[in-house]
Amino acid sequence: MSRTRITAVTAVLALATGCGAADMTRQASPFANAQGARTVTLSVQSWVGAQANVAVAQYLLEQELGYRVDTVQVDEVPAWDALSQGRVDAILEDWGHPEQERRYVDDKKTIVNGGDLGVTGHIGWFVPTYFAKEHPDVTDWKNLDKYAEQFRTPESGGKGQLLDGSPSYVTNDKALVKNLKLDYRVVFAGSEAAQITQIQQFAKEKKPFLTYWYTPSGSPRRCR
Repeated sequence: MSRTRITAVTAVLALATGCGAADMTRQASPFANAQGARTVTLSVQSWVGAQANVAVAQYLLEQELGYRVDTVQVDEVPAWDALSQGRVDAILEDWGHPEQERRYVDDKKTIVNGGDLGVTGHIGWFVPTYFAKEHPDVTDWKNLDKYAEQFRTPESGGKGQLLDGSPSYVTNDKALVKNLKLDYRVVFAGSEAAQITQIQQFAKEKKPFLTYWYTPSGSPRRCR
């Protein structure tokens, strides 16, 4: 989908790994009791890009290095706890959790920063191109209130809707809306898949919308 970015923050996507071997008896791993098995447990995040990272790593570990790979789907912050406790061996993609990094990497030293992934993630607010072409000033956040009425939905309670994905994702949108005194309400779709479905429905009907999104990612289909 073709969108116009309004504002963005950046995050260097990173790999985090636990110190020492994971305690496989503390989770439902099919390989927990395998005698002499070389086993790796990877944390899987709920968005498509992270799932693709894990799928590639799993293939290489199993096919090229002879490991058995177990995957566990965990939300972003609990994944750090699981990694520190040895219930998973690695988080392959993280969008920045400074509090957890200070606690586990700097203070407790139970997690090691495995290095950057080589790409820079961008989180921002987007509107569809068809709306931005008609209203080019919408890409300046100072003009958002001018269009709040057009972005209203039944879920936004009389304010403009800022559509977010899962409440567990890295986002400062509620604080931004409050601090910028915008006439908007953050509405969570619940997941990346649900957010994409709503975006595609808005686009199909050529309705205006304002949404949180991130790149690189498995973006929705292009719409103009």
